[in-house]
Amino acid sequence: MTMFVPILGTIAMIASLFSGLGLLAQIQHNFKKKSCEGFAPPMVFSTIFIGLAWGAYGFAKGDPFIGYSNSFVFLLGCVLLYQLFTYRKKR
Repeated sequence: MTMFVPILGTIAMIASLFSGLGLLAQIQHNFKKKSCEGFAPPMVFSTIFIGLAWGAYGFAKGDPFIGYSNSFVFLLGCVLLYQLFTYRKKR
């Protein structure tokens, strides 16, 4: 079973990175429209928190598969947060 751990870790890391593709698409959409209308701030905060928590856990555990892939999600969440503040409606 231990010989499958690196293979499973690689598959999990790739799956996590693919989930980030949805975030990249949202970032691109927001950038084109210069708006985050219809995008829920709680989703951005949960993305940041989850990415940070899992990334920190991965690095603390010494597991680069978990650490790097979730740090990527954390960084994308930070970009979304930046867009929320940058593109918010001015009254």
